[in-house]
Amino acid sequence: MTETMRIPVFPLPVFLLPGGMTRLNIFEPRYLKMVKVASQGEGFVIQTTGTGGPLSEFGSWVQITNFGQSQNGLLQIDVLCKGLVLLSQAARDPDQLLWAQASPVAHWPAELTGSASPLFAASLQQCLQQNEQLSSLYSSPLFEQESWVVARWLEIAPIANSYKVLFYLPDSYPKAVALLSEILLNKTEAQ
Repeated sequence: MTETMRIPVFPLPVFLLPGGMTRLNIFEPRYLKMVKVASQGEGFVIQTTGTGGPLSEFGSWVQITNFGQSQNGLLQIDVLCKGLVLLSQAARDPDQLLWAQASPVAHWPAELTGSASPLFAASLQQCLQQNEQLSSLYSSPLFEQESWVVARWLEIAPIANSYKVLFYLPDSYPKAVALLSEILLNKTEAQ
């Protein structure tokens, strides 16, 4: 996406940064419609929510990478975050599917290095090995790319989404590293 476009929006309590993946179960008719639209075009946007609704005007622009079926027969899709977007002019269509104008926004550069502990990558690798669903999503993890590792930790860390959405901002990388250092290094010291 190089310019503003109208795109379906899926409000969810899910936080994804560029390069992040998640698996979703789809069953409501409006979201089945969204999957159909998304698979024929530009994807869709996941807008992070909390208990009171959307937490930010930002969203994660995703593409569907895999289709499957859950054990209970629901459509299951894996999605990859291609980038972040700023949402505006949201409105529901007659099927109650939310649509909005989405404009791409910059996030952290991929080549950021030097401020995160090597422990971040090692502990993320261990976490993926212990979590079958996560490891199945990341068949080619980028453990050598510091910003990728920091982003994946933010996605899975037990932090409220109302706080996580602050890391959508392009200048939030140093704060993300500081927060994860506090969490991961304190956890390691406690063990």
